[in-house]
Amino acid sequence: MHNDQQLPEPLCSPTERRSSQRYPLGLIAQTASTAYRALDVSEGGLCLETAGIIPKIGQTISVTFDLPTGAALELCGEVRWHRTTGAGKFGLEFGKKLSRGALAALIAASTLVAPSLAEASASKVPTFDPHATINLDHYNGSERPDERQVMAAFETRNGRIDACVAKARGAKRKLDGDAEISILLNPAGHSPKGVNARVPRGMSKGKTLKQCLRQAVASADYPSYNGPPIVVEFEFEIDPGFYDEQG
Repeated sequence: MHNDQQLPEPLCSPTERRSSQRYPLGLIAQTASTAYRALDVSEGGLCLETAGIIPKIGQTISVTFDLPTGAALELCGEVRWHRTTGAGKFGLEFGKKLSRGALAALIAASTLVAPSLAEASASKVPTFDPHATINLDHYNGSERPDERQVMAAFETRNGRIDACVAKARGAKRKLDGDAEISILLNPAGHSPKGVNARVPRGMSKGKTLKQCLRQAVASADYPSYNGPPIVVEFEFEIDPGFYDEQG
């Protein structure tokens, strides 16, 4: 039950386009059946990210934010663009200018929520025994997760992975070697049951980097499926895009 805090009515008449300052968010926007990650907001619209099906251009959808105050903020608009390659993203245009009060409520909520995601200890993300036997008798289905959806969910964390690498690199010119990430998927979807990470031995700040990578990867919205927990593995070069501009 939400409290009686006054918030704007849903905006459900997408008729105008506006260019205005965008503010980064780290919030979950929900419909009746789907959860999206809101990346940024302006007075005119939202940029949303999903590992699932992207709404069609021209479709009108309503999303709800559950704010830390206990209130719910519902916004409605039209899908004006989408990107289907890599991490699925789309832009939702409001029908009228978002009020300053609603904009301030979202920014304030992101200020409260986002740091807790970024700064949470990796100890809160469980590891798992990769050699443990999974008892299939506890599960009714034998379905495997959709590999493309798993990959898309993982790729939404690329920005956070890059931030982990930049922090670990510090004043160094490059971090050499590969990282290995193992994820124990949860059939219910969303957060995984566990994440393991490996980086080259002897790497300075290697422990900190592993913790950061585990936290970054665990925050993705993985797909649900009707089957047992499945381990998926990713291996990638830790620092592929760094180069010496003076070279």
